[in-house]
Order: sequence, then C-alpha cells, then structure tokens
Amino acid sequence: MHAVSRLLASALDAAGPAVVQTALVREARQIFGVSSVFLLSVEPQEHLARVVAYDAPEVPAAARIPIDGFPGLENLQRPYSELRGSELERLGRLLGMRLAPGFALSVPMRTREGTDHLLVLADVDLARAVRGERAELAVGFAAAAASGLAQLRLVEEQAARTAQQAALARAAKRLNETLDLPAVLDAICREARSILGGDLATAYIGGRDQPLVIEAAIGLPKEHIGRRMAPGEGISGRVALADRAMLTNDYQRIARPPIGSPFATVQSCLAVPMHWDGALRGVLSVGFTRSRFVGAQDLALLEAFGEIAAAACRNANAAAGLALAARTDGLTGCLNHAAMQEALGRELQRAERTGQDLSVVLLDLDDFKQVTEREGHLVGDEVLRRVGQALRIVTRPYDLVARYGGDEFAILAIDADEETAHDIASRAIERVQVSLVALGRTVGAFATAGVAARGEGVDG
Repeated sequence: MHAVSRLLASALDAAGPAVVQTALVREARQIFGVSSVFLLSVEPQEHLARVVAYDAPEVPAAARIPIDGFPGLENLQRPYSELRGSELERLGRLLGMRLAPGFALSVPMRTREGTDHLLVLADVDLARAVRGERAELAVGFAAAAASGLAQLRLVEEQAARTAQQAALARAAKRLNETLDLPAVLDAICREARSILGGDLATAYIGGRDQPLVIEAAIGLPKEHIGRRMAPGEGISGRVALADRAMLTNDYQRIARPPIGSPFATVQSCLAVPMHWDGALRGVLSVGFTRSRFVGAQDLALLEAFGEIAAAACRNANAAAGLALAARTDGLTGCLNHAAMQEALGRELQRAERTGQDLSVVLLDLDDFKQVTEREGHLVGDEVLRRVGQALRIVTRPYDLVARYGGDEFAILAIDADEETAHDIASRAIERVQVSLVALGRTVGAFATAGVAARGEGVDG
C-alpha cells in the first residue's frame, strides 16, 4: 500500500488521469503477478462501462460495454467477485478479446460518491488466481487507488471550472461582437465545440411544433446546412419535444440516425434547448465522434453556454426584427418586393447547396382595379389587408409571403415541390375567398394563382 501511495502521490503532482490510470494497472499487474489487468470506468446512468486503462498481452477491442450482464457489475456492493469459466468467456467477448477460460477477480473501486471504476485482475493460469489474502490485498489496493483517483478528479474538476468560467466569459464577448443572426449562430457553434472539446457542434432553429432546421454547424459538411430534422429525430429532436437538456454516450443505439445522416459517426452527444422571447426557439448540440464519455458536468456547462447563446440570438433577432420592419409592406404586413427578391436569392442558394425543393406561388386579385374605382381606396386597402392576413394564415410557419405589386402577392414555398406548391396555391385561393366574402365584397373570381418550381440543374 505504501508503494501505491507513493505512485499516486508522484502521479498526482505531474500527470493527468490517463497517466495515473495507466500507472495503476501496470503496478497492479506487477504486484499480483497476473497476465492481464483492466481498469473500467462505470457509467451507471448510461448502463455502460468502458476500458480506460489496461496492461495485457491483448488489446481490448470494445470501447463501450453494456453493464447489464457484465460479470462483476451486477452487484457492486460485494468487496469483489470471482469470475471463472463461462463468466470469464463472457467477459472476454464483452471486451472484444479471446480470453481462454481461467480466472479473474473483479474489484469495485469505491469512494464516498459511489463506485465509478472497476479493477479486473485476470489470468489464464488458475495457479495464479488472486484468492484469499491476495484478494483482500486487491481490495485494499483498489481502495487506495480509488482514493487517489478521487483526489485527482477534484483537482481536475476545480481546474476545469476555472477554465470553463474563462471560456464562458470569452464566448459571451465574442457572441456580442455582431448582431447578424447567421454570424451569431456560427459563432455559437464554434464556441460550443471549443468549450466542450467536441468534434462537431450544431445550431438548430425550430421548436415543438416545427421541424428543426440546421442553421449553422461546425464539423459537418456545408451541404447539411438547411437540413430539416423530423420531430423527435436524433437527440436534438427529443430535446425539442421534451424542452429539456439531454445527453447520451450511446448515440447510435439511442438516436438511430437514418442512412445518409451527418451524425452516422457520432458516439456521444449533448443537446440543450435555447429560449428567447418567452418560447423555445432552437436547440444547440455538441457531438463526439471519438470515444469520449460525457456526463452531468458537461451538460451543465453546455446549459450555461446555451443561456448565453440564447441571449445573443435574442439580441440578433431583435435587430433582425428592426431590419424586417424596413422590409415589410406597411399595409398588408407582408414582405415588400425588395425583401422578397432578397429572400428568393438566399433560398435559391440554399436549395442549390442542399438539393431541397423550392417553389414560388404568384397570386393576383381579379378585377381589383374596378373595386377601387367603384368603392374607393379605403375599401381597396381593406381588401389588401384581408388578403395579406389570409395568406399568412394559410402558409406554413417557414414559408414567406410578400406583396409583390399593387394587387399581386407571392408565396416563397420552402422545401416544396410543384405538387406541394399547387396545394398551397389552392388553399391560398380558398382562404382569400372566405376572407373577402366575410368582408361582404367580391372581386370577380376573387384570385388567380400560378406556380413556379425550381428544377434540377437550374441556376438561380
């Protein structure tokens, strides 16, 4: 035990967890004279364990191991568990190795907070089995090692908190350098990935009743910007439905990403909701394609950053609202002609990049000039207001409606093919008719609409 204490003391002075863990398994193998030693990190809430260090002739192939059915993990209250025969064979399969039947001792490493590591001493030779007094010695070794790892964890957590506070302050400063919402979302992804040390970060806009749309991402190919996620799809979709933060260290099994998904290589993921203006507006996620377990502390950090990110989005959105006022037709509340042209150009570029459909519906009021000549401009203005309101009601939340000319309106139908656009046009005509009949006015056949859909290979 003195040797273990000296080992841990020197390691704590100059090394991180990986070095200490490697030193522990090497020392355990020498002390107990076995052929293989494995140190596993246990994640009870995730029902997973992983090999974090080993000293063995064969490299373990499995990075993540289900706790259910793992020998020695069914009952962590025992001082130790002896594994033999079929149990050892199952242990070998779970580790991705071909251990011959022999003997292994599984020793939980306990601290005041609970059991978060497991030490496994294994050998193919029963003559070298760790039993009796040597098993008690293994329990003492594990207790000393657990104490040392707990001290190291406290030091690491304190250093991490200090670094995280500095990172959050830096991120807040950077996010407030611009009021352009796309630039803010891009900065949010960059800072989130940096703070968590992730491999990719994604910012979605959307909520419970709307599909999530990838508006910015770091670590993903650009063609996925604009991708729409079905309600409940992936961890981010579940976060939007539940409106609460979530994490997983088994993303492929939990999220089951579809073929072609940009998240097909993600192993661990955290996601948090973003609120502003009193409602859920989006989701921020950070993913890891390498073996990296995430926990409650990581999620709390992302939640803290998510609040900063949401505040930046709120400010950018408010600025965008002021800009939108200058782009809105004052009579109908729809976009004006210039704003529609700008939006059309932007969505054409997005459609070219993502391959999504895009259609435009043009709607013209029949005989509107006769109405103004016969009943005056005040009545004509009320007709236009009613039509603008009707079109905004009948369209989807992410479609854009503009007053394109005097009595002409345009609907930019995003992610809509020609058939979908025809349905939108039909509903628009019906809604306009209902609105004008309620007004007690008729405008000829009320309205006529035409549809134009973006074709493959057509340059916007």
